[in-house]
Amino acid sequence: MSKDPAGKTARFIYISDGVKESAWRVPSGVVPMRVGWRLVAADNRSLGRSWVVYPIFDECVDAATRLRDRIGEVTSSALFDRRQANWSWTVLLDDAPVAICVHAYRRRVECLRALDQFVAAVRTTTEMVEELRYYGPNALRVYNRPDPDPSGGVVSLAATTTVPAPIEAARPACPAT
Repeated sequence: MSKDPAGKTARFIYISDGVKESAWRVPSGVVPMRVGWRLVAADNRSLGRSWVVYPIFDECVDAATRLRDRIGEVTSSALFDRRQANWSWTVLLDDAPVAICVHAYRRRVECLRALDQFVAAVRTTTEMVEELRYYGPNALRVYNRPDPDPSGGVVSLAATTTVPAPIEAARPACPAT
């Protein structure tokens, strides 16, 4: 699944929101660099990303390596967001989130299929570490999550066994004929 006929496999890439110094560009001011990893398939589709950003490249590589080495020990959960009406998945290691889906899914089956693809791809990755990619100040903006909503807009299926019931309709249901 994660290996294409040309011999390519899924791999971790490491992304920074820093600006790399070059002969044409010198970064202005001192902005702390942040680094995150992404798992990409052989066809360069993003399969998942790190839950957090790391202050240094080596910590990010260690986190990806730890996930790869301990993929058999992870647990996962599918989450339904009632407000956005979409699904997402999270992978936990030692009861702490380590990976999350790259985008939300409209259907639960698509979300679970993507989670299965992510786990299978992590199992087939190699230990080769690629260079750090500098994509600029907006590269990691998706990692800037707001605080959790206390009103309960997100439902975890790890805690519940069924999908939450829809909001009741204003009119009574039609009787069966």
